[in-house]
This record gives sequence, C-alpha cells and structure tokens, in this order.
Amino acid sequence: MPRIETRSRQTGLESVILCAVEGMPITAPVLVAARIFRRGNGVEAEFQPGMSRGDPVKSAVSLFIILMSVWLLNSGHYTPMMIAFGVGSCLFVVFLSLRMGIVDDEAEPVHLIPRATLYVPWLVKEIFKSNVDVARRVVNPQVLRISPRIIEAGTTQHSDLGRVIYANSITLTPGTVSIRVHGAYITVHAIADDVAESLLEGEMDRRVTRLEGPGS
Repeated sequence: MPRIETRSRQTGLESVILCAVEGMPITAPVLVAARIFRRGNGVEAEFQPGMSRGDPVKSAVSLFIILMSVWLLNSGHYTPMMIAFGVGSCLFVVFLSLRMGIVDDEAEPVHLIPRATLYVPWLVKEIFKSNVDVARRVVNPQVLRISPRIIEAGTTQHSDLGRVIYANSITLTPGTVSIRVHGAYITVHAIADDVAESLLEGEMDRRVTRLEGPGS
C-alpha cells in the first residue's frame, strides 16, 4: 500500500482531498481524488485512484493558445524573431503552470463556451432588468420598498467552478450580493423581500447548472 500525501479543503460536511502517491510531487498535474465523509462519530475515506482534474494536455494546449493570442494582440510586432520569443515565453508559462498543478478544467473552462452563448445573453437581460428595478426603488421608495435581508441560497452545481459562477452572477445582478460560499449554500444580501424570493425560486441556479454541464 503506497504512502499517501494529502492536502484538503473544507466544503461543508464534506472534505475533498487531493492526494499524490509517493514518488509523485504534490504539484503534479495528475492527482488522485478522495472524499472524506463523516459517519456518526467516525470518519470514512473513499479513495478514487486514477481520477484527475480533467485532461492536462487539452488544458495546457488551450492555455497556450490563449496566452499566445493575448501576446500577439498586445505585441504589435510580427517579425519571426519576436514571434519566436512569444512562443518561447508562452511555453515556459505553460510548463510552470503544469508543474504547479494549476492547469485543469476549472482553470481553463473552455468547455463552457458553447453553453455560455445561451447563458450570457440571459444574464445580461437579468442585469438590465435588475438595474431598472433598483433605480425605481431609489426614485420611488414608497411604491417599491427597500427592505434588506440576508438569505441562504441553495446550489445544485457539481463543482467549485459552477458555484463560483453562480455566486458571481448573483453579485453582478444589482440588488443582490454574494457574501459567502459555504458548501452547497451561498449567503446572499438582498435589497428587498421580493428580490430575495425571486432568487430563491432557483431560475438562475438551474441555468448555471445547465451551463456547468452534467457531472462537471
């Protein structure tokens, strides 16, 4: 039985542990996943060898393409020597990122782009509607009252990336601000009761879950 090194992050009632088998650096891009569950007074571990955080090669290629595109846009010089310097610099950054173990599907969520074409327009529409609503409350508070409250909004996303997208979408929408993400809940400050109730109906949560995709 190989020795296991672990590092963990707490997510509510479940701790997710990333571990590396002896001989593999903890910063390696291919990691083993395990979950720790609380069972009564004890703790049980379920190790899942071979599980990695996405395809590191695919993520590395997408990272290189993004870095190179930004470099070409900002450089303005397209001589062979300058382009060679850009390629070398981008490859070096990708190499360092791989060694640090930060190249994965969450760091490079290019797989979300097709579904984002449906989510982003809806979010922009909601931001516009919320802007109008907040402006009306400021101009005419007798009709649309301001009654701040704190709520706990449940999440149905499968990954940290999905929950972060949901929390940021809440904050981008005027009238609501995400205060804290903890486990499967987000603490939200809402400008009024009806705004809080609208969020708790779960339309945004469902759309972010569809954006995230199954089993992300």
